Amino acid sequence: MTSLFRNGLVSISFRNWSPEEIIDALEPLPMEGIEWGGDSHVPHGDIKTAMRIGKLTREAGLEPFSYGSYYRFREVDPSAGEPDPAIDAVLDTAEALGSRRIRVWAGEMDFEEANASYQQAIAERAREVAELASKRGLVIDLEFHGGTLNNSALNSLKLLAQIDHTNVRTLWQPVMDLPLKDRLDGLKLLLPHISNLHCFHWGPGGFHDRRQLAEGMADWRAYLEGLQESGQPRWISLEFVRGDSLDSLEKDSRTLAELTGGDFRYA
Repeated sequence: MTSLFRNGLVSISFRNWSPEEIIDALEPLPMEGIEWGGDSHVPHGDIKTAMRIGKLTREAGLEPFSYGSYYRFREVDPSAGEPDPAIDAVLDTAEALGSRRIRVWAGEMDFEEANASYQQAIAERAREVAELASKRGLVIDLEFHGGTLNNSALNSLKLLAQIDHTNVRTLWQPVMDLPLKDRLDGLKLLLPHISNLHCFHWGPGGFHDRRQLAEGMADWRAYLEGLQESGQPRWISLEFVRGDSLDSLEKDSRTLAELTGGDFRYA
């Protein structure tokens, strides 16, 4: 697995930490990169901050591999010309940070709740943004999450088909209220379209029942074995560790290194 997977952190796991504190915490750990959050650590349009954080990240031997923008595609009025100049700020910030990938959210409702008009509007906007990103050498990754059109494996396939652009991929994370077999089936179904993964392990209580990653090693071994079939390199990024603590981050980072077979530095 060593050549396929790289280990990272989603920075919004520690929204209350400064970027410098996150970088300092990761330096001695078996980690290689950070997905920086646009809703907290690297705000849209703050180019000076993006350049500074990108530089600090690289100087620490880490890669700012993705920009978690929290930008959402929304229905827009095409007669208004450029309907959402905010996307320019997102693209500018990702470039300044040195991130090739940008994480975005596909709308504001589940696929099942959206009518055909809404689905088409979001797909068209995604296609427009994908084209803008492509001209800058950037790639669009759709958040795989409830409350968006990209809320399940089957719906993700439908949405990607509607968008119909090679510069749009989907992220993946386990939907913990589904049986393991269903999670694995969904992963296999989406395999050609998956960019990177967000990594966590939760108990029956979901987000508020966060567990050590070591408790989910069997599940994660199965996910990573499934991913190997494509032979595509991917980032596996820790997100929302138990208790939002440095101790949990340290333990989970070592568990992740064991899972991915990475040859990483240790303190």
